[in-house]
Amino acid sequence: IMHRRPSPMVDESLRAAFFQLVKAGFSAKRQKLRSPLAGGLRLSKSTVEELLKQANISADSRAEDLEISQWLTLLDKYDIIKDNLAS
Repeated sequence: IMHRRPSPMVDESLRAAFFQLVKAGFSAKRQKLRSPLAGGLRLSKSTVEELLKQANISADSRAEDLEISQWLTLLDKYDIIKDNLAS
């Protein structure tokens, strides 16, 4: 039995950025997150390592290992880093 959530887990205003991040994470099969995120988000591997560290996600994690809440935390940290890189 499937139950519908009363509200989406990802706010509509964040949905495009959320799926961009998730798509980048899953862009390479069976790889740790560092390389696919770096390529998909056009960031250096060291920046991605810092991003993962700030989100309390192991650099050895794979995309399929993360829960939605971890992806949301990663998105929050990515927005901060992206803003810092732009300024």
